[in-house]
Amino acid sequence: MKNLTTAAIILIPLTYIGWFFIWNFSSEKYYVQLLSEALTEPRRWSDLFKWTMIELSTAFMIIVPIVYLLSSDQAMKNKLYSLIRLVFIMELLFSLPSVILIMFRGGFGPELFNYITLGARFLIFIFIGVVLWMDKPANAIPRINLSDYELVSYTGGNQRLLHYFVDSCFFTCLSFDWLLAAGVYEYYDQNVLLSYLVSLINFVIYYFVAEALFCQTLGKALTGSCVVGVGGRLSTGQILGRSFARLIPFDPLSFLWNGKWHDKASSTTVVHAFSWEDIVFEGEDTKEQA
Repeated sequence: MKNLTTAAIILIPLTYIGWFFIWNFSSEKYYVQLLSEALTEPRRWSDLFKWTMIELSTAFMIIVPIVYLLSSDQAMKNKLYSLIRLVFIMELLFSLPSVILIMFRGGFGPELFNYITLGARFLIFIFIGVVLWMDKPANAIPRINLSDYELVSYTGGNQRLLHYFVDSCFFTCLSFDWLLAAGVYEYYDQNVLLSYLVSLINFVIYYFVAEALFCQTLGKALTGSCVVGVGGRLSTGQILGRSFARLIPFDPLSFLWNGKWHDKASSTTVVHAFSWEDIVFEGEDTKEQA
């Protein structure tokens, strides 16, 4: 399995780089053009931010796998593998709607070359995603009941603010990318109500899928934090409730006054991964054995 995983990780940067050359760096050329336009047209700043998130995500999927392959530090490799696995699988899942929509609207275009390249890329990505999903990382986060433990390190306010910032950027990238790929972004962008509703739906989906699959989002993974249950083992229902509770107005800032509304509404909390432990007093084991 390890050899298959290594092959999958090698394919990630190779596929992205190959895509650049096949399409003559069209996306990157447009991004450079957008940078120059944004200097004189403030209305382009929103698009510039979204494209910047896509370019950063692409750079991540090229650079981080290469660093992983070159690293000899096992602890570092474990950390990088978890990040690669989370980001890649999330991007793959969010790209599914656009691929389905493109096929429903008549395929990948009139030219056979477009069909072959886009289809091949997606099949490669599915292969990579399946391999990464099957090969669980050594530091995979378990679903736990925090009440079973007596000591734990809670994630602080500054880190939770960082989580919100990183996840907002990543969520923006995922949402914008699939709308763009599906060719519906212009219509979506011109309809304020539809734009707002789609953003809310994607917002809930992002947090639910990430925490249901990995017990953490990208922001939490970067700080080594995760979601745990309080009063019971973390369940999918709790994660769903937690995701919808994020829609409460001002919820993202509620941690500033120790509100943590989506935590309290779902009986969950955020702690540093694997910081939980039991307290065993001296002589306790001996008494139990007796």
